[in-house]
Formats: sequence, structure tokens, C-alpha cells
Amino acid sequence: MLPANDRIAADTIGATILRRESRLTLLDALEMDLMERRGTGLRLIRERTELAPNYKAEYEPQFIDDGHNFKVILWNMSYDSDQATLPVTLPVTLPVKALLEALGEKELGAKELMLLMGLSDIRYFRKSYVTPALESELIERTIPDKPSSRFQKYRRVR
Repeated sequence: MLPANDRIAADTIGATILRRESRLTLLDALEMDLMERRGTGLRLIRERTELAPNYKAEYEPQFIDDGHNFKVILWNMSYDSDQATLPVTLPVTLPVKALLEALGEKELGAKELMLLMGLSDIRYFRKSYVTPALESELIERTIPDKPSSRFQKYRRVR
């Protein structure tokens, strides 16, 4: 154990312990009972990992000590890259929120929506409001086969 007047502070996680002007190694810290018994935790990590029902040899934990830092790599054994990807929900932007509020439960055309929202540039409106809302499947066209029809209107997806 250290004398009462010695100060201990972690320099980096698990790598080095400072005492006055001299540096102690991780091994010194273990021997001073500042950490659990040497190797117990690492052995437990390995054993518990091997007991997991979906354990494979490539999931064995890795312990890396470069002399300055100590790193443990634990693999996510629940991750299956062969699984079908789940649909990603895109965040709703402020313009899309404004469009949804303006639409309400009605079916409205682009000009009607722009008038309600105080917008005048049709290209900006389509790029920033309509396209993201359509791609996020928050709105749909009333005439899906003719996206550029002058009779085209939009409604919220139910």
C-alpha cells in the first residue's frame, strides 16, 4: 500500500497511475491492491463471452496494451450482418413539419400549400418540403402515376 501522504490520480484509463513525480505501471498498481487481483477480470470476460449462446471464435475479446493505453474490444454477438436491414426512419425536418401542419387532413395542391405557407419559389418548395416528405412517406400524391399533373394534390399518409 502507498503511504498516506502519496497522491494517486489516473493519468489515462487503466494505463498509468501517477505518484508524486514518478510513474507506476499497471502491474505496480495491481500489486498495491489498487485493482482487483491480477488477471481475474480479463479471465472472467473471456469465460463469460464463451458461455454466450451465440458465441463464435471470431468474437473472442481482444486485449491491447501499447505501453501507454490498455484497450478491451468486445464484439456485439447479437449483430447479424446477414439479417435484412430494417427500414430507417428519417428525422422530420422543420420544413416537412410545416408542410404536414399546413396539409392537416386535407388534400391540397402545391400552389395552395405555398400560399398557406407564404412561399413563392416552386423549385425550393418541391426540393425542401415536398420531396423529403414524399421520401419519408409522410405524404402521398393523389395522382401517383402523373407526378407533374396540374391537378396533382398531396395528402398525409394514414
